Amino acid sequence: MTMRSYWGNYVARQELGQNGLDPLKFQDVNQRALAACDGIDGIVDGMIQETRRCHYDANGAVCAQPGASADPLRCLTPAEAGVVNKIWDRPRNTDGSKMWVGWELAIDQRATISRRATQSDRTVLAMYRVRFSGPA
Repeated sequence: MTMRSYWGNYVARQELGQNGLDPLKFQDVNQRALAACDGIDGIVDGMIQETRRCHYDANGAVCAQPGASADPLRCLTPAEAGVVNKIWDRPRNTDGSKMWVGWELAIDQRATISRRATQSDRTVLAMYRVRFSGPA
């Protein structure tokens, strides 16, 4: 896996704690982004081709928001929505420029948003911590 593929887990664990973001919630909000933006390119085909024109905000999937899931196992807390938006935005340098292409909206990340941290995850997450927070 590349550093980019660990970005979601890093953000989720930094902001939400060791358990991070539940994969079911991330899958649900990605499906909502897909439903909102799939047709931007003129074709409804299950893909967002014009991701830069998609301005879906994960706050629309917060529990009790109009259109959000009523299932507490799927809807987001405000903190979780902030994490999803940050994952989609991708990491930034101190000058605000984007470090690399991050996850696109509505990409199925079931394999990379995980509640289990492997030794490899811990190593990469430690590298992120140094990069974004400075040495411990």
